[in-house]
Amino acid sequence: MTVNTGHDPARASALRVTWARVAVERMEAGMPGHYGYSLFAIGKRDLVRLRDLHVEYVRAMQDIIAASAQNECVALFCTQLFDLDVTESGAFVPAPA
Repeated sequence: MTVNTGHDPARASALRVTWARVAVERMEAGMPGHYGYSLFAIGKRDLVRLRDLHVEYVRAMQDIIAASAQNECVALFCTQLFDLDVTESGAFVPAPA
């Protein structure tokens, strides 16, 4: 089942925060999973290119999920990509939902 929260930005934000907390809690507890990070310097245009690549990956992942014939487990994919220099919204254009 898919739930679209695009019509309720506050609820969508709250859910992103909730699931990010779940990921952090599992990492802190040493639970199995694939965890990683990459901290890097990059040009603004290339950051937008990475954002576009990220959206493409998520859409491909959603296609695999939709085509999965068996529901044997529940998984969480939690990722963030943002400009650490930006403290106010607007400089890094968010990807379409």
